[in-house]
Amino acid sequence: AAQFVAISTICSVGDNIISTNCLYGGTYIQLKVTLPRLGINVKFVQGDDPEEFARLIDDKTKAIYLESMGNQTFNIPDFAICKIAHVAGIPAIIDNTFGSGGYLIKPIEHGADIVIHGRRNEMIGGHETTIGAVVINGSKFPWNNGRFTMFTDPTRLEIMRIGPCQNPFGSFLLIQGLETLSLRVHRQAENALELAKWLESRDDVSWVSYPTSLS
Repeated sequence: AAQFVAISTICSVGDNIISTNCLYGGTYIQLKVTLPRLGINVKFVQGDDPEEFARLIDDKTKAIYLESMGNQTFNIPDFAICKIAHVAGIPAIIDNTFGSGGYLIKPIEHGADIVIHGRRNEMIGGHETTIGAVVINGSKFPWNNGRFTMFTDPTRLEIMRIGPCQNPFGSFLLIQGLETLSLRVHRQAENALELAKWLESRDDVSWVSYPTSLS
């Protein structure tokens, strides 16, 4: 829902965005099926070659969409793609779900203009008690250049009609979970690294999917 709000706020019928095929399955379906049904086209790059992203940009392109770490593939994109977006005058939208609320990855420091934290609420909230997401503006993109009036104009009534609003108690639970985020993620990262090393040391394991894996 958060990514849909972000993209639909930037794009109108006839516009397009560029993304990669290394995406969470639900995100891929939304970009491949749902957005085109609403008149927003999505161009997919096989992989994350910055030159391929640059080649697909046209005058109707409104954004580049990436995940900071591919959901299930664990690939980390070349953040030079953000520079490609800025040269073209469009924002880079980064889904930082696997970045664990900014603890593991801070996309804004690498050029992201909009960051989405969501979905993995066992990571953010810590207890699977609620669901929610947040969309963050990096505050460096020139939104007042005339191409993104839906982003800069007041839209209170539109947001009320669509309904993407977190309930107060859900917000309270997520804020409580953030208090222990660093402790939980640090331990989980340590455990995952040790497990990856152990698996790579075994002759009966041919391949390990881990961001820094040598296999």
